Amino acid sequence: MAREDAGNTPAIDRYARGIRYYREGLWQKAADVLEGLLHCPEAIGRPARYIYSLARRALGAAATARGEFVEAAEHLAGAATAAGLNCGRPSRAFGVLPTPDGMSGCLRQLERAPAAGGGSAGRCRKLAQAQWQAGQREAAYMTLTRGLRRFGSRGGLHLQMGLFLAAEEQYDRARAAMTQAVEADCDDPNAHRCLALVAAAQGDLAESVRAFQRAVELRPDDLLVAYELVVTAGAAADSGLSVRVRLPDPADGPTDERLAALAAYVAAEPDFADALASLPDGRDDDDLLALLAGAVELALVSEPRHADLHRVASQVLARMGQTEAAIEHAHRALSLNPRYLQARVQLADLYAEADRIEEAVEAYCRAVADGADWPDVHFRAAELLLRARRPEEARLHLRRALQLNESYAPAADALAALAA
Repeated sequence: MAREDAGNTPAIDRYARGIRYYREGLWQKAADVLEGLLHCPEAIGRPARYIYSLARRALGAAATARGEFVEAAEHLAGAATAAGLNCGRPSRAFGVLPTPDGMSGCLRQLERAPAAGGGSAGRCRKLAQAQWQAGQREAAYMTLTRGLRRFGSRGGLHLQMGLFLAAEEQYDRARAAMTQAVEADCDDPNAHRCLALVAAAQGDLAESVRAFQRAVELRPDDLLVAYELVVTAGAAADSGLSVRVRLPDPADGPTDERLAALAAYVAAEPDFADALASLPDGRDDDDLLALLAGAVELALVSEPRHADLHRVASQVLARMGQTEAAIEHAHRALSLNPRYLQARVQLADLYAEADRIEEAVEAYCRAVADGADWPDVHFRAAELLLRARRPEEARLHLRRALQLNESYAPAADALAALAA
């Protein structure tokens, strides 16, 4: 059966149009075009949701700059939903407290560690969390108090104290603890976010907006915090306060965390990267490909024997013009999985691109022998055989292509030219 050429599908074409609009700064057009792909069952649905989310975030940022906070919140909620987040979910103690599952065993293990002479501020915090979930709330407070005496002013310990107090609606004391957390670790976006939430609970919207703004600056990719910022800014404006906030460009912030998250996603879903790397020529975004290449490389550090990742790395590098490096990754994919037909055909294509004709012909023939008995593979093999002045072998491949698909015009035309 002939393969479907994914590069010519309507979904790919629509995605390419959407990303072109996004690159041109036509965010509403990009969102409108990509919205129809959000529930697409194909792999293209994943990158479509990603770019759609970026477009809606950009629209939200523009609305925020104009002070139109209701519109901004709607765009950010749409962006978060596309990204698989839920802006409306209730937070349990601001979403930072641990779940109770398995806490009893965890509590026993953590309680033994300090007695053995070990321990750290992080372990102290985990012990307090376990005690809290086990219903030992006074013990949890005492654990944090001892930790602060032993380890000094640590942002994580102050933050956890504030979370416990906020969960009991002791907002004045919680705010004092959150303020100490921010002072101890001014670069912790969680501390600023929690301070903002406590200030909002107290009705201090001005301080809440300031803290949310700082949290967004520290974590510009966080859609939920951005949503919380504009909702709070809207409430502050409605109350008569003069409010000016901004959503920083995600590129303004550190990329290590974003790249690691993308690498983890690529490792779990290679089809995501595959769909991006398969966009029609001339429609891709060089920055996006560079980011994708970095994510695949990072994913391979943790999973060097992942054949799919090596094939995707090969495809991305080929699109970036790095043919020799792409060939190396294709070889690596095949060394891990010798029956990997897609990688075999990809290697043959790369040899052909590098004018290594004999190696390309051998790779195409090996692919056909292994099961890639597809019209386009036979046609590509025939093209190279004609260049190598081996017309009889080329004729066999062209005939086989037409046996598989009698309407395959390129093979029919080539065969007619041979007969002339």
